[in-house]
Amino acid sequence: MSTQTILVLTDGFVTLFCGLILFYTYCILRFKNFFHLFWSLGFIFCSVGIFLRLTSTSMVLLYGFFVFSLFLWFVGLGLILKTFKKFLVTGIFLVTLTVIGEFLSSKILTFTIITTFFVLVTVGVFLAKKRYGKLVDPLLIGWVLLTITNTLFVLEVPLTFYLDLPASFAKIIIAYGILNPNFFYVGTHMAAFLKKASSKPCSTRAHFTLVKCEKASRLKELNWLKQIIEDNLTDNLKTTLVTVYDSISTTELADLEFLSNKNIGLIRVLREVKEQSKSSNITLLKDDLTSIGLLFSNLIAQNRKEPKDQVLIIYPLSWLILTHGWKNMYLLLSSKISELKETKTHLIAFYYPNTHSDKTIHYTLEKMAEQIISI
Repeated sequence: MSTQTILVLTDGFVTLFCGLILFYTYCILRFKNFFHLFWSLGFIFCSVGIFLRLTSTSMVLLYGFFVFSLFLWFVGLGLILKTFKKFLVTGIFLVTLTVIGEFLSSKILTFTIITTFFVLVTVGVFLAKKRYGKLVDPLLIGWVLLTITNTLFVLEVPLTFYLDLPASFAKIIIAYGILNPNFFYVGTHMAAFLKKASSKPCSTRAHFTLVKCEKASRLKELNWLKQIIEDNLTDNLKTTLVTVYDSISTTELADLEFLSNKNIGLIRVLREVKEQSKSSNITLLKDDLTSIGLLFSNLIAQNRKEPKDQVLIIYPLSWLILTHGWKNMYLLLSSKISELKETKTHLIAFYYPNTHSDKTIHYTLEKMAEQIISI
C-alpha cells in the first residue's frame, strides 16, 4: 500500500469519525441543535468523497459529494447565525449552478462555485466568531487550515497527497471545537427555548420573571443568561446584571463579553465592601438590604424620568434569601415589585428551588412572579 493511499484513507476515516461522533452527539442531546446534524452529515458526505479518490469514479461524482458537504456546513452556520433561510436559498442556488456547470462540462464554473462556497463558509465562521467570541476559535482555526489545504490541493501543488495529513488535523480541531458543551446551547434550539420570553413586545413582558434552575448545569445557566442579554441589547433594552457573591467571576464576565460591553450595567454584591465603589463598568455593592433596596429605588426613579424599557437581572436570588432570610427578602421584593409595575422596569431573578426546604418560599415566589421559566 502506497504512502498516498495510507494518507487518503487516514483523512477519510478521520473525517468519517468526526461526522459519526457529531451525529451521535446530536442524537443524545435533549434539546436538538441542528447545527450538529448538518455539520455531522457534511463530514460524512465529505468522507465518502475522500474515499472515492481511491477509485476510478468520475470527478463529477467526487465533486458532487464535496459540494454537498460545503452546502451542509454553510446551511449549518446559517442556523447559529439565525439567518437560516438566506443561507439555505444561497446554498441551493450555488448547488444548482454546480449542477449546471457539470452538465456543461465547465470546470471554470465548478471551480468558481466551490471557491465561492469556501469563501462564504469562511465569512460565516468569522460572523459566528464575532457573535459567540472565543467559543468559535477552534472552529475558525480548523476551518482556515482546511481552506488552505484544499486551496493547495486544487492548485495541484507538488506532493498534494501530503495535504491529507493537515486536512485531517484541521477536521479534528473543528470537531473538537463544536463538541464543546457551550455549542449545545447556541443557535436554533436556544432561540426556541427563549421564544416564549423574548418574542413578546416590551410593553407586554412580565415585570417579574422567575427563572427556576432545577436540573440545568451552570454552563446552561450562563448560556441562557448570555442569550437573554444579547436579545435585550438587540431590542435596545438597557440591561443591568446583578451578580451575588461572585456567582459569576470577573474572568467569566470577560469570557461572556459582558465586561467589554458598555451597554450592560454590572453590579457585584459582595459581603465585604468598605464603601460602594465603581471600577470600569462594574459597581461594587455592599450586601445589605438597605443597599439592595436602594438599587431598586434608583433604577425605578431613573426609569420614571426616562420611561424606557429596562431589564434588571439578579443572579441568583436564592443566595440573597439564604443570607437575609425569606421574610426580609419577601418584604423587600413585594414593595419593590409593586413599584416596578408602575414603570417599564422588568426583573428577571434566577432561583434554585432545591436550596430552600420551606415550601412556603416556593409557593409565594411563584405567586409573585408573572412569568416562570424552568431551565
